[in-house]
Amino acid sequence: MNRVELENNIVDFISKQGYQVLDFNAYKKGETLNISFSIFSKNGVTVKDCSKVTISTRDFISMFLEEDFFIDVSSPGAERELKSFNEFGIFSGKKAKIILKNGDILTGILDGIEKDSNNILFVRAEKNDKHIIPFNDVNKCKLLL
Repeated sequence: MNRVELENNIVDFISKQGYQVLDFNAYKKGETLNISFSIFSKNGVTVKDCSKVTISTRDFISMFLEEDFFIDVSSPGAERELKSFNEFGIFSGKKAKIILKNGDILTGILDGIEKDSNNILFVRAEKNDKHIIPFNDVNKCKLLL
């Protein structure tokens, strides 16, 4: 099984448990396959959630993977740096700081995405005005507490 098939199987399995997979990574270290990812739920993610998903995913992977592996499941983190366009939709409603490629810095609330246009919707806190930001204009975005 290749990495893409492994990721697709795990993402599908975990989504049936009510979580979204973020930051999936699978790589060989010596003879051991290391699998790591974060899980997200609108209800939040606790240590208990991570433990439950680790155990169930380990058992699931054991059914079709015939090599040694290590699995690490974590929460996305309260001050996460967003890494993909879809994460701007996943974390809609959260406070964030966006640094644009032109150097402008915006602080406010993520308000979703426009999938057809690859735009991010954002409400700037200082003036409570809405911005439509092309994803390609974003240099960096970090969630804030």
